[in-house]
Amino acid sequence: MVLPSPLATRSASFPRSFAGGLAGLSVALAACGGDTDPPPEQPAAATGSVTAGAAAISGRAGAAATTAGRAAAGAAGTRGSPTFSAIFQEIIVGTGCNGGPTCHASTAAGQLKMTLKNDAYAALVGVQAMGVNLVMTASPACKDSMLARVVAGDPSSSLLYEKVSSTMPACGGKMPPNGAMLAPEKIEQIRTWIMNGARND
Repeated sequence: MVLPSPLATRSASFPRSFAGGLAGLSVALAACGGDTDPPPEQPAAATGSVTAGAAAISGRAGAAATTAGRAAAGAAGTRGSPTFSAIFQEIIVGTGCNGGPTCHASTAAGQLKMTLKNDAYAALVGVQAMGVNLVMTASPACKDSMLARVVAGDPSSSLLYEKVSSTMPACGGKMPPNGAMLAPEKIEQIRTWIMNGARND
């Protein structure tokens, strides 16, 4: 003996205004192996329009979820965003600043080791410069400058910003040390991150 689906039995007691919703539910149940017949007093042709409506709603929900996911990714470090995660990956790692013994893979370069994101952040924000000149230069050593590497909210007082935005920083040499300056958008990414509070985001 086959018992009727509990939903199909209950659908007969619902007012006609719920019939469209139940038709959509019956379509959903069909996908799960449930009752596939339209509810009583519901023309079979209406099921197609309800299905199309459900697909449209599902499409909008999927698009909204994708947009929300992109927004969350943006907050966490989308390419080019003024977050420390993006700056660490795209600029510090991306340009090789944390590779090699004379770069920031060791403390040889400015007493500033930046091989891991959280270590780099702890060594930058609110920390006084400690660098010594590895080569002869007319510029003073940064350890004697009394400058902070990063002053949250103040790019113009942050040695990091000065070193990437000037060919003649107040101490030491420009960064990166060899070749061209960073692209203007990368410099602005750093400036905006500092201006926004230099958070470990």
